[in-house]
Amino acid sequence: MTRDPEVTAKADDVRRRLRKRVDQLLGEIDRAAGHKPRPEPAPAEPGKSANVLPVRPAAPEPASTEPAPASRRALVVEGNPLHRKVLVRALEKSGYEVDALESGEEALETFQRCPYGIVLLDCDTPD
Repeated sequence: MTRDPEVTAKADDVRRRLRKRVDQLLGEIDRAAGHKPRPEPAPAEPGKSANVLPVRPAAPEPASTEPAPASRRALVVEGNPLHRKVLVRALEKSGYEVDALESGEEALETFQRCPYGIVLLDCDTPD
């Protein structure tokens, strides 16, 4: 199967822009959590996927009975259970208290009741 070079170039551009935005968001999360900046990833060769940076283990935080302030609360809305679990773990390691849902309808109801510092929403989420 041969790929159209124009389609491949567009897909690579979308991946590059998405990777750049994700890196920006991870940097914002790190700064909010007081972590050192992440090293810049090496650019990927055309046609190959980028290297994934190792996850830095987070220091365990003492348990608290008080709810986290809005800026430390996160809402994850993801239909895929595996993706949802990965996002929740990453945010928890960054110091967020996370609520995870699988539908957009539930997310709207929850968002109206509780303030969140960050909301991650899968654009293919049902409802």
